[in-house]
Amino acid sequence: YQVNRVVYVDEDRVQQVYEIPVGMGKRTDALCSQHGGKGEPLRLTGAEWDEWWAGVSAFRLYQADDYWHSRNPKVRRQAREIYRNLLKDFASEPIVEKNRDRIKARSEAAIED
Repeated sequence: YQVNRVVYVDEDRVQQVYEIPVGMGKRTDALCSQHGGKGEPLRLTGAEWDEWWAGVSAFRLYQADDYWHSRNPKVRRQAREIYRNLLKDFASEPIVEKNRDRIKARSEAAIED
C-alpha cells in the first residue's frame, strides 16, 4: 500500500516522521489490539453518554430543518425520514420533546414532486 510520509524537525531539533496510509491496502484497526490497534475504545459514563446523545439529537434536528427548507423534493423526503427517526429513536430527548408538534407535522407531511 502507499504511504504519505512527512519528515520534519521539531522545536527541539529532533527529526520526526509522520506517516499516513493512503489508497487501497492493509490498514490497522485503531481499536483492536489483535490487529495492531493501540488501545480500548473510549468508555462513556452515563452522564457523558446522555450529553453525547443530546448532541446527536440536536444535530439531527438541525439537519432535518435545514433539509426541510430545500426546494428539492428528494432532499425534503430525506428531512421527513430524519424527523421520523427523531420521533422513533430520540423521543425522550428534551430538544425533541420541545419541538414535538413541528417534528410530528413534518414527519407526516406529503411531499410533492
